[in-house]
Amino acid sequence: CVLLVGYAPLPLPRPNDRLLPLHSFGEPDVMGITGESWRAWELRRVILAAVATGRHVFILGPTGTGKELVARAIHRMSHRFKAPFVAANGAAFSSEITAYQLFGNRKDAPNVGSPASLGYFGQAGAGVFFLDEIGEMAPALQAALLRALEGGYTRIGEAHETATECQVICATNRAATFIKEDVLARLGVTLTTLSLDHRREDIALIVRTMLLKRAREEKTGAAFARQYVRRDSRGWEHVPVHSSLILGLLRSPLHSNVRELDNILTESIMAAEGELPLRWPASRPFPEPVPLAIPTQPAPPSIDGLLAGLGGGRPSPSRARVKEALDMHDGNIGKTAKYLRMTARDLYRLREKYGLLDPEEPENKD
Repeated sequence: CVLLVGYAPLPLPRPNDRLLPLHSFGEPDVMGITGESWRAWELRRVILAAVATGRHVFILGPTGTGKELVARAIHRMSHRFKAPFVAANGAAFSSEITAYQLFGNRKDAPNVGSPASLGYFGQAGAGVFFLDEIGEMAPALQAALLRALEGGYTRIGEAHETATECQVICATNRAATFIKEDVLARLGVTLTTLSLDHRREDIALIVRTMLLKRAREEKTGAAFARQYVRRDSRGWEHVPVHSSLILGLLRSPLHSNVRELDNILTESIMAAEGELPLRWPASRPFPEPVPLAIPTQPAPPSIDGLLAGLGGGRPSPSRARVKEALDMHDGNIGKTAKYLRMTARDLYRLREKYGLLDPEEPENKD
């Protein structure tokens, strides 16, 4: 067997009430996220914080790190969950038809005989419009979004403006510098998805989830389930895997993250030809150990750390979290301090430290 030991800060995030009752350990949660690492729990916290703002969202992260999964989680956990979730790929837009694709057109516009169309914004209605690969769109095409992000758009052939009802979620695996600044300014919340390098202790759980997902696929799932899925005496379903497969995945760079992981699983299944457990595919060289981003023998925790873990003290939140909390509460100091579980005085000191004070704000001497 392979023993996986997670490394996490002592004060683990408290599960949000909206996630209760909690999923069974290792199972996908109500948002569809699999993972029990502290980074997975931090992602859940940030998603729920973004939902609470109700603002447009920008998701930044490497390929294969679940940006669409996060977008769907935001939709599922918000008051818009009964409205449509509409997805589009920004890389497919061209200058000639961008306006048609985004905003639609009335009948007979621009040419007689043209059928009416709603466009992505119209299809989304009061739901969510997810625009993936926005970083692949030319700046001129990104500019078409500006007015819609402010609250309205005009269909081709119409003189009046239609109010924007949907929440817009944009995503890219490129740097934020590929996005027009005025577009970014209108995407009020930024989330970052991390590569599997940052949460390797979740890989074994993700493997189980992905294999069981294959068993539920419409066309080939039944055959896969009969051949590979086993159920133990407790009713726990799994696909038996050899330690070599998990160890190989833990050592692999997985440059495209979940996509590459899925490809390796496919190779393993093809090589198995129905035999269990699934092993590391012989077609791939077995990877050498990779250096970890964390110390293999962390220093003993400090007294402050132990107190934080026991609830007797808490580490200061980061600048990003303080700013996020301020934005979420429209700058209300009392509500922000309560949300961060600190005094207004401590919040003032953090804002001063992080350069988040209003230049005209009087000094807090309390």
